[in-house]
Amino acid sequence: MTEEEIREFLAGLEDGPVPIKKVRFPPLDATAAEQDLRTSLHHLENVSVTVTAELGQGQITVRDFLKLKEGTIIRLDRVTGDYLDVLVNDQVVAKGEVLILNDVFAVRIHTVHPPPWLGAGEEIP
Repeated sequence: MTEEEIREFLAGLEDGPVPIKKVRFPPLDATAAEQDLRTSLHHLENVSVTVTAELGQGQITVRDFLKLKEGTIIRLDRVTGDYLDVLVNDQVVAKGEVLILNDVFAVRIHTVHPPPWLGAGEEIP
């Protein structure tokens, strides 16, 4: 609505019933919206996210789950040498390999899966 239409609407509230008008929105420019998103990402740089390295997945029955004890082995769906999934907030974002640095586990990133809104071959600003 234009400013004049808003004034007419508000003035009509005092006079009684107000006519209903169809609202028309201007067309959205998808390219401009993507540019706004890219330029505003710097505001999120200090937001913490949860990073998880997933070695693999397996399935067991409830019976076997209830029998779990120290030393129990659970088979996973990956073999030695396979890359593991790196997840950020439960979304797979990369593949990597497990390393041990100063007696602490680490992950070396091998492949990064860019988010769908980022075009192919583009870098995050």
